[in-house]
Amino acid sequence: MKRKFIKCLYGTMIKICVLISLSACSDQTKWDSFKDYMKDGEIMYTGKLDSVKVFSGNERVRFSTRLPADPKVTKIKVLWNDGKESAEYDVDIERIWAEWAMEGGSGRPLFEVYTPIEEGVHSFTLYTYDALGVASVPVHVTGRSYGQRYQDAISNKNVNNIVRLRNGDVQIDWFPFDTSLGAIALEVNYISQNGEEQQFLTDVREDRTIVPDVIEDEEEAKITYRTLFKPNANAVDTFYTGYNTVSAAPVFFWNLVAPYDRIANDGRWGILAEWITNDAAKNINGFGGHDTRTGQGLLSFEAGWGTANIVNGKIYQTAVLPAGRYKIDIDFVRNHASNDDGTNNLIYALVAEGAGLPNAIDVPSSALAYSNLLFINPEQYRMQSFELELTEEKEVSFGFVANLTSTSDQFFNVRLIKFEKIEE
Repeated sequence: MKRKFIKCLYGTMIKICVLISLSACSDQTKWDSFKDYMKDGEIMYTGKLDSVKVFSGNERVRFSTRLPADPKVTKIKVLWNDGKESAEYDVDIERIWAEWAMEGGSGRPLFEVYTPIEEGVHSFTLYTYDALGVASVPVHVTGRSYGQRYQDAISNKNVNNIVRLRNGDVQIDWFPFDTSLGAIALEVNYISQNGEEQQFLTDVREDRTIVPDVIEDEEEAKITYRTLFKPNANAVDTFYTGYNTVSAAPVFFWNLVAPYDRIANDGRWGILAEWITNDAAKNINGFGGHDTRTGQGLLSFEAGWGTANIVNGKIYQTAVLPAGRYKIDIDFVRNHASNDDGTNNLIYALVAEGAGLPNAIDVPSSALAYSNLLFINPEQYRMQSFELELTEEKEVSFGFVANLTSTSDQFFNVRLIKFEKIEE
């Protein structure tokens, strides 16, 4: 038993000696490395960088750091990708400190440098060096650069509707837009009415943008825009989408969308702004053409329910149109099933030459273009379209002619009109 105990003790002591030897070897290796930074028993590190920050860019990053108060520093080295890639920057530290003092800077001077680097997240190690190649202790930071993957992910804002206003401005309504990828602004470019190129930035979050004083020339009335992005708040580079272009061509007819403006009213009934309404259409105590029964102002004809019939009621506007093709859309609702009576219940949308509209009976033979608004469903709006083609510039009138002369109660409402030139 005693012999067995001694044998076990001997084995344990051997293991302890081996561990001590290994530890001694490891310490010796560390000591040999440590002596590289020793001189006369003192550590001779070069002064290290302080408060290192990394700012994202487009296939680059910017390092911002406070320099050490060490006049020996001559170089900064940045390593990444496990030390396989690096960049070096010369530092004239005496000049930097002198300029910093002249500028009234406090604390240590700020040093900033850009480093090209591929898109992605990177771990960086930074050293300073003196002229003899003695390094500082390392400083470790993490940063991210952006590039083509980010560029491919961003997209431009989209136009929902564009309309030219009476004062020469153009109103753009935008579709909802996701700004989570870093959208910061919208750049808008156009030509003003005095022929000068204009550019401005506007808030990308707004639902509506007013572009002021846009030229009315058909060929030059274009608005181009693009969306600006920064991947994060401190990014040093801005990313841009491609340009989109929308037409801000001249508007020839006004007050085309509900709620329609009016110039006068008596309760529910009114007279439309911008439109000419003849006496036959003003069949309700001198008012007519504008109706607010539904809660919003609509273009309207109504006869019955105690009001007078309408014979050749006309609502129209007159303008000079350039040669070209045009599409007219009418979004309307009307009632009463006897509309097949072409004399008593007849409503036309039409374009006629000159300053005025023909009577209902003459529309098919004299209008430049027209549409017979036959659809009947008092609960449902319908979009009906027709086209106009002009081979030369011409003064025309656009609008509606109505005969509502039967014994039935009848109404006709319009909530939207589009009169647009077709791009060839």
